[in-house]
Amino acid sequence: MVFLLSLTFTAFAQENSAELINIKINSVDNNVISKITDNNIYTYYNFENTDNLEINSDSNNIKYIYILWNKPPKTYTVEFNNQKIICGENGFLHELIKLDNTTDRINITQLKENSLADIFFYSDGKLPKDIQNWQKPYSRCDILAFPTHSDDDTLYMGALISEYAGRGKKIQIAYMTNHWNTVDRPHELLNGLWEMGVCAYPIIPDFPDLHTRSLEDAKILYNTQDLLNYQIETIRRTKPLIIIGHDENGEYGHGVHILNTLLLKDAIVMANDKTKYSESFNKYGNHLVLKTYFHLYPENQIILDVHKKYDFLNGLSPYEVAKNGFSKHLSQHHWDLAVLDYGTADCRLFGLYKSEIGYDFKTNDIFENLYLNISKKYKNFIVY
Repeated sequence: MVFLLSLTFTAFAQENSAELINIKINSVDNNVISKITDNNIYTYYNFENTDNLEINSDSNNIKYIYILWNKPPKTYTVEFNNQKIICGENGFLHELIKLDNTTDRINITQLKENSLADIFFYSDGKLPKDIQNWQKPYSRCDILAFPTHSDDDTLYMGALISEYAGRGKKIQIAYMTNHWNTVDRPHELLNGLWEMGVCAYPIIPDFPDLHTRSLEDAKILYNTQDLLNYQIETIRRTKPLIIIGHDENGEYGHGVHILNTLLLKDAIVMANDKTKYSESFNKYGNHLVLKTYFHLYPENQIILDVHKKYDFLNGLSPYEVAKNGFSKHLSQHHWDLAVLDYGTADCRLFGLYKSEIGYDFKTNDIFENLYLNISKKYKNFIVY
């Protein structure tokens, strides 16, 4: 009987999988249609001469719209079944829209100044796992990671991120730079995070990706006060229990990696000082970070068991999930980079740089005794 029930459940799950729907677009010419329906981020359409997309299908079963924008969108409107919803308000590059009920006709309007790479339509049911449904950045998170670039999160922090995301921890990523001058890297960034189980949309600043091999050059290329202000505001905004940062030596000597961590040492202190950077204090208040870990930091070091396989990672290990995350960064595969469990890029090694609740390492778990050891001094710190 158990076997029959299992077969019945499997069949039910398959019947309720969302299906990709064939649609017709009536408002634009075939050249435009080919660009936005070819599942290719390198072809896209800038809405200048037209303001809308009129879509219909042969069946009344469109439930989801999944859009890959070429650039973060400005707000636009989706009209269906005499309903109208405003979308794009969060500026998500990959955006999933769930309709209140199914339809066979959709009109997407107010698209001028937006740039669309691909659009897909799905029926009701369980969506494929690679369809991304991003949440807004957290106002309170368990872990705030500060990678410098897209792919740093997978290479150096990916095993840690994957394990704790799988354990249900709230993971927020905040990059130091952006890659809006490229077509592919912003998409790879989101694809890699989603693969590792991150579901809160990353915080991406206005600082461009500028390469340098030295800290001195990085200080010339970037306004360090602006960077510090960004870090402090992000800490106050997301209120993490734990912060994760880069190796002090820049992983492979990258000057901006080094600057990122150097400034972060000041930011974790200033974020709890109401006399510093008053604009973000007035907006978000102070925040005390309980633990800060840096990759490869030699003191108070932990060694993550990245090869242990977990059911909550679908039978994979954190190391394997991190490698899968890096596999999404196709544009970076020509470099000599990989998720490693040894040497100067060892994804297992993190050291506790600063702690407000003691240095306790009975296990290689960054949350070890975290909730138990919060003293009365921090009784107003909200733990969830």
